[in-house]
Amino acid sequence: MTFPILSVMLFTPLAGSVVVLCLPKNKPALIKWVALILSFIPLSLAAWMWFSYDRAQGGMQFRELHPWIQAIGVNYHLAVDGISVPMVCLTALLTTLSLFYSFIISERPKEYFAFFLLLETAMITPPVGINLYVVQGLRPRGRIDDVIIGAAPFVLTLVMMIALLILWPDLALWLPRTARG
Repeated sequence: MTFPILSVMLFTPLAGSVVVLCLPKNKPALIKWVALILSFIPLSLAAWMWFSYDRAQGGMQFRELHPWIQAIGVNYHLAVDGISVPMVCLTALLTTLSLFYSFIISERPKEYFAFFLLLETAMITPPVGINLYVVQGLRPRGRIDDVIIGAAPFVLTLVMMIALLILWPDLALWLPRTARG
């Protein structure tokens, strides 16, 4: 069995966000350094992946495929191709740099750094997850074009929600303001 590089890249920041949330709130320097050190793990794995990716062969590499919900044909499937490798590497690099430059954050650093690590997991997932192929596994007959057309309403809804948040940022801040009183 090969080293599950993509799974480690995905779940290290997720576990790191939990670790940061468990640290004492009155030690902001510790919170910042732990988050930064944990961000170096996906960065070093991304660098290893960059130099290990066989460009001559191309295609999907570093594949991880494990059955998940066999009754309906859903698998845990990760892989990267020639386009995904630079995106994953840039995400890991920019996360580490952003965390370093975020050391100036003084208001609620625990939450900030925990969510930043969670954001890294969310940013790395799309380039490595074989999402549409999982959806196609639920529908054994048909082409991938049909799956893309079926996913289009969800993607359009996501784009519309992002546009709403850009146009009216107070929408995102309404609930926290209401909760504080």
